[in-house]
Amino acid sequence: MDSDGYIAELIPIWIEAGINVCDPIEVAAHNDIVLYRNTYGEKMRIKAA
Repeated sequence: MDSDGYIAELIPIWIEAGINVCDPIEVAAHNDIVLYRNTYGEKMRIKAA
């Protein structure tokens, strides 16, 4: 998935639908990558840039 916006509310929906990658994850849109990793673990793949 690709999104330039805030994705916190979308991640659970994406995981349920079988989507487990979002690249890039836009920090400027107030996404907290550390929080997402702590919350979803390996369910959501996060690519560090």
